[in-house]
Amino acid sequence: MPLTTAELKRQFGLAADPRKPDIVPATGNFPKLVRTVTPGGHGVDSSQPGFPVYHRHVANPIPLGALSVGASLLIFGLTLIHAKSMKTTTIFYTVGLPFGGIGSTIAGFWFYPQGSTFGTTLFGILGGTLISFCMADLPWTAIQATYVGSANSLLEGVVDLQQALGLLIFVAFILIMMFLFAAMKTSMPMFNAIVIINIALILYGVSLIQASDTLAVASGALFVVVGILLYYTAASVLLADEGLHFLPVFPLPHVDS
Repeated sequence: MPLTTAELKRQFGLAADPRKPDIVPATGNFPKLVRTVTPGGHGVDSSQPGFPVYHRHVANPIPLGALSVGASLLIFGLTLIHAKSMKTTTIFYTVGLPFGGIGSTIAGFWFYPQGSTFGTTLFGILGGTLISFCMADLPWTAIQATYVGSANSLLEGVVDLQQALGLLIFVAFILIMMFLFAAMKTSMPMFNAIVIINIALILYGVSLIQASDTLAVASGALFVVVGILLYYTAASVLLADEGLHFLPVFPLPHVDS
């Protein structure tokens, strides 16, 4: 394709300066002024990098993480307190695995570019815990069949499975308990949610080991409270990011050391 006269002038530096509208010539005692910020708010850069420069803003992953965990714990708590006469927690797995486990894990990944070690670790652990707890009761994992098949009787296999799930809950409690002091620098609803979820995990773990329906109902009520608190946390942060501040976030004091 032949080069035009205008293209040749541009390549040899003979064309008019395309940045001339952004330059104010020197007059009198005033120096020459050059625009340093583009109309879009970015710094003027006339270099030609090998790869394009994208000005991106990473979205806030807190609403996704809080909603995924909150929805999972809310439906789990409702099944434990036998809402609507529900006798089993099976419906929990339809929410806990795809939304709670995977959604929370994805939210944890997106805390990486924000440099938040707290958010990355907390939501990563919550997502992994939800996934592992769901897999323990899903039939295609054959975990239940392994416990029942290796026991001398069906009752003994069920008891062994309940004991193992209780230990899994206690391990999750230890992991989440580690975030209690760090949560004091987040927000009041988030801090309260972590406190209550630790209490609920203790009660539910004991209920599995002791086969106590009363403790299971008590833990279910606390899980419902945690779900509501996480719903509020997600809604307040989401609305604040959109410029709507009618739901206060209740941030806790953050002192940089």
